[in-house]
Amino acid sequence: DVVVQPYNSLLTLKRLTQSADCVVVLDNTALNRIATDRLHIQNPSFTQINKLVSTIMSVSTTTLRYPSYMNNDLIGLIAPLIPTPRLHFLMTGYTPLTTDQEGASVRKTTVLDVMRRLLQP
Repeated sequence: DVVVQPYNSLLTLKRLTQSADCVVVLDNTALNRIATDRLHIQNPSFTQINKLVSTIMSVSTTTLRYPSYMNNDLIGLIAPLIPTPRLHFLMTGYTPLTTDQEGASVRKTTVLDVMRRLLQP
């Protein structure tokens, strides 16, 4: 089994730094670990990982789809997140992650829930 992911990341870094305005970085290993540990999927498929990515990205860009006073365009959304033009690599965060079965019994997330997730690996 040939591992090419680190090479692809390294070889595309120069082009992403020069040509892109904003890059959202997602780690495949972390996505697989989240699917296994948090969503209790034994062997996550590409479809399940892509669903996780699409959920995270759609939540991250919600303010672009619904009218509001703040962050109603892409520039307004990413400008405060990028300190200098070359530092435009963003990480995402999303909580709570639930499966479709757990989604039926979702309760409000409290500050205590968020703190537990932050402090527990």
